[in-house]
Amino acid sequence: MPSFLQDVVDQTLQLYHNWEDLIFVLPSKRAGNFLKQEIRSRYQQTGFAPTILSIEDFIQHVADLKLIDPTVLNYRAYQAYLTLENPPKKESFEQFSGWAPALISDLNEMDRYCLDTTSFFSNLSSIKAMERWNLEEESTEFVNNYMAFWQSIPSLYENLTSTLLSEKTGYQGLIYRKASEDIEHYINANLDKPHIFMGFNALNTSEQIIITELLQHNMGHIFWDMDQYFLDRKEHMATSFFRKYQLEWNFYQDKEPEVLHRSFEEPKSIRLNKSETHLGQVYQVAQILSQLSPDEIRSTAVVLADEQLLMPLLHAIPKEIDQINVTMGAPLSIFPITDLFRLLLLIQQQNSASLYHKHLDALLNHSAISSFLKNTDRLNQKIKEQNLAYVQLDSLLQWSDPLDVDTLQLMLSPWKETTSALDSCLELLEILRLNAPPGEIIRTSAYGLYRLFLHLKHLDEELSYLKEISGLHKLFLELARTRQIDFESNAFQGLQVMGLLETRCLDFERVLLLSVNEGILPSGKSQSSFLTYDLKKEYELPTQYEKDAVYAYHFYRLLFRAKEVDLFYVEQTEGLGSMEKSRFLRQLELDPPTQHHIEHLQLTTSIDIKPPEPKQVEKSSSLNLRLEEIARKGFSPSSLTNYIRNPLEFYAQRVLRIRELEEVEETVAYNTLGNVVHNSLENLYKPWIGRQLEPRGLTDMLSRVTPEVKTQFEQCFKQGDTDQGMNLIIYQVAIRYVEQLIKADIALLNKGNNLEIVSLEEELEMELNLPHITYPVRIYGKADRIDLFNGDIRIVDYKTGAVEPADLKVKEWAELIEDYKYAKAFQVLCYALMLKEKKGILANTSGIISFKRMSYDFMPFKDSTGSSTITDQILTQYEEVLQQLIAEIMDKDIHFVEKQVH
Repeated sequence: MPSFLQDVVDQTLQLYHNWEDLIFVLPSKRAGNFLKQEIRSRYQQTGFAPTILSIEDFIQHVADLKLIDPTVLNYRAYQAYLTLENPPKKESFEQFSGWAPALISDLNEMDRYCLDTTSFFSNLSSIKAMERWNLEEESTEFVNNYMAFWQSIPSLYENLTSTLLSEKTGYQGLIYRKASEDIEHYINANLDKPHIFMGFNALNTSEQIIITELLQHNMGHIFWDMDQYFLDRKEHMATSFFRKYQLEWNFYQDKEPEVLHRSFEEPKSIRLNKSETHLGQVYQVAQILSQLSPDEIRSTAVVLADEQLLMPLLHAIPKEIDQINVTMGAPLSIFPITDLFRLLLLIQQQNSASLYHKHLDALLNHSAISSFLKNTDRLNQKIKEQNLAYVQLDSLLQWSDPLDVDTLQLMLSPWKETTSALDSCLELLEILRLNAPPGEIIRTSAYGLYRLFLHLKHLDEELSYLKEISGLHKLFLELARTRQIDFESNAFQGLQVMGLLETRCLDFERVLLLSVNEGILPSGKSQSSFLTYDLKKEYELPTQYEKDAVYAYHFYRLLFRAKEVDLFYVEQTEGLGSMEKSRFLRQLELDPPTQHHIEHLQLTTSIDIKPPEPKQVEKSSSLNLRLEEIARKGFSPSSLTNYIRNPLEFYAQRVLRIRELEEVEETVAYNTLGNVVHNSLENLYKPWIGRQLEPRGLTDMLSRVTPEVKTQFEQCFKQGDTDQGMNLIIYQVAIRYVEQLIKADIALLNKGNNLEIVSLEEELEMELNLPHITYPVRIYGKADRIDLFNGDIRIVDYKTGAVEPADLKVKEWAELIEDYKYAKAFQVLCYALMLKEKKGILANTSGIISFKRMSYDFMPFKDSTGSSTITDQILTQYEEVLQQLIAEIMDKDIHFVEKQVH
């Protein structure tokens, strides 16, 4: 089956023998490149090639204007805005940039459709007046200024267009209007040059004027890529524009359109692939491509209705496909170097003498920072060591590698205005150019950024409208999102990856179209316009219906000559991200030609329902030596209970010595609160060691709680801020915990109890002699408080977390080393055992005071009978399970196996 381009070339060969003067006009440059290839293969004579232009280039040629850069257009629009008399108080360029693109887009539409500006602006102003009309209230100054602004839009338009025309530039709509007004001059200058228009569908008024004028003067032909199947269905959206031209153009009063065909009804295999996720489509496409031969790949196109899937797709394409032609550029915003400069602008717009640690952390650990700084590890370490939530630049420079000082100053010294910011960014990119490894993508993306900042610098030097770094940051993000870096490839070989608009005029035997969902294909309603629906209908501007018709044509045209079609869509019926299949798929299902074979497929990910095998680490000879080293130094009760919770955690923390990631503690951590409370209580109670506590002395102690807690926060939390926010609450909680314990002791004394402090933070240790272990095994720990309560020795462990009495009651001794729930009981018994072994003192009770459960007072260990008295028999039984636990840890044949959490 011949392609559309082949059809056009064949018919043009019959019409014209000399092609030197022909001018081909197509919807895109890409289609023009493929046409050039087709002409080269089919035109047998030797001669000069015809002129091949995209519609954009052709219109600019007719109007003799160049398309203005969107950023420059924003500046020129602001320049015109400043000349307005109303409103008297002008917005900043940053504020103007927030709403100006929508206004410029509306002006663009107005010009492309050649509207009467006087009438249009009058109606627009009236509509804005009605939006603010309220008979019950007097008009405010704000409303008056608002209305004055809309009434001044014609002046803004005149100022803007006159400025652009004087510079021989214009935005798209202005160029189109100018071209339609000057078409007679163009015709007179080019009467001997036939024009071939091809592959068009939705034409604005300017394009219709230009094309019909050329056709009426017998200066060429227009070839439509339209299938008769859709023309036979009178209401089909895909043909709505074509039918309109047939009825309205004088050219078609006595002529039939050219290049009408019945390709769509040819046999096709169409698969509708439903996926649960966006990436699921990508993986399925990769699977299909992996099964195609090189010849099949060359006639295949992967079309992305949602162009955000480009990078995942490129990563998923099988490595065997070594030739890929990507027609879409990748936006600058997706590259790491762009994110680095976004972060720098974010830091600079804070305009603070100190730098927020999270911003610095993101900067110093950014993947692209190695091209600028030689050594960031020391800076990260210093910030975390001193627990700095906000860091002074002088401190950073003092800690940094001497080779990094100048670059750090360039990055982090205040950029006081946009000029210095742009200069600094350009200088940093020059440093990157000199230091980045050759051939890496970072150099390519950096060059794109360099051109972006250089462009902004030239504009800033000319007009200086950007005053704040925040405005530059906002503009940078917008430009990075819209500016693209093109992929380099052979346009005519290998797999074709393209967006939907790039498929115009092109045909492929196999098509894989992704994201055929409502809201994507068609795209759904857009709110970026000041024009109401009624105003658009009145002036025949495109509404949502016309935009949907454009998508309908592109969707079905893509299928005209394809033989194998895979259409992918995502179906999610729940949540905010719910999606449904496109109406085009439903239409295809309900009204297919008889020769089409339509198949429905559900893309699923296989799920292995078998529970994962627990991870394990086998004990090698070197690991056993490390365990012996640990045993000789000693096990703490917390490390043993850590093993009970999960042997792999014990292996990571004790054997491999892997510590938790050290970070800046912006909010007081749980362990820091515990340290503050423990240290405060130790210092406050230390003068009472060996003495009977007295209510009066403890009452006096209450007055020293706040300064003591403050001192401990300064030591444990270092330079962290406890004067506001969550930290202030935690600071007050720490004071309350300490005061609660003191008040609880006062209450005990007032009830006639005797209480004497024996020791605080008592360091305890002992050696265990285990069968089959030839070396001594040591255990050690620190008891928070040992006291005499009414003559009985009591071991007290403080806990800032919640502990329940049930956590300290053990029914079966085996539970102590099998269930982490009893870790607290394990710990207090360990203190009792070590106290007896070290000092020969048998504690009467050993337990916990939980600051979150002060209503329970002291919670002692209890055995299965409910007794809290510790006896030699209890300690003997405990020592047996303790030895059993350590023997398991040291056993060469028992590996470290991950404990499954249910």
